[in-house]
Amino acid sequence: MYRKAKLTGLVAVFIAMCLVFTGCGSSQKEEKKAPEGAFITVENQTGKDITALQIRKTGDQDFGDSLLAKDKTIKNEKKSKVKFQKKAFTKKQKQQKFDIQLTYSDGSTATLSEVPLADVKKSMTIQTGDDITYVSYTSIKSGDKTDTKDVELKIKAAADAAQQQAAAAAAQQQAASTGASSSTGQRQTAVSGSTGSASAGSSGASGSSGQAASDDKCVDPNEDVYN
Repeated sequence: MYRKAKLTGLVAVFIAMCLVFTGCGSSQKEEKKAPEGAFITVENQTGKDITALQIRKTGDQDFGDSLLAKDKTIKNEKKSKVKFQKKAFTKKQKQQKFDIQLTYSDGSTATLSEVPLADVKKSMTIQTGDDITYVSYTSIKSGDKTDTKDVELKIKAAADAAQQQAAAAAAQQQAASTGASSSTGQRQTAVSGSTGSASAGSSGASGSSGQAASDDKCVDPNEDVYN
């Protein structure tokens, strides 16, 4: 009886130990799926010092708080490790892309679009060229060096086209307004001319009537002009 009880106790201890180890393994697995964050070395090749760096999911409206401390600046042509939020690196976010907003020391800003942070291997370089700012990095998935330059060029082209279209519409509207004003002026001039001609005609008629009356007044119809 004692041996049976002892055996039962050993089995219970074994089961408990299995549950503990299983729980630990599960906990470690969860930590791998959802890390607290990840450091990426950011190299600044923009020509300006970066004083703030904010991110948002592509498609969202608002950026989060700056990932740089208030007294921290990424100097031009320098590198700095930046800790990104865990939401950018969880398993569910592997295909998610993010926009990054930079604030420079002169107060100007630049936005980097559709950056796949979860695919960035250790470091990325922020640089400028062709009037755009973009990110270059090594892809974890492919192992190749790549960048977001084409994305930024497409966004810039769309913005330029929209601006040109708006300018053309404004010019067309102004031309139509100017044409309407000119037409109104011409009509007013024509009416004034017609009124002037009518007045002149009336004045001429009045003069003729006056002269005829004067001539009639000078001749006495009862006077014998032959005497």
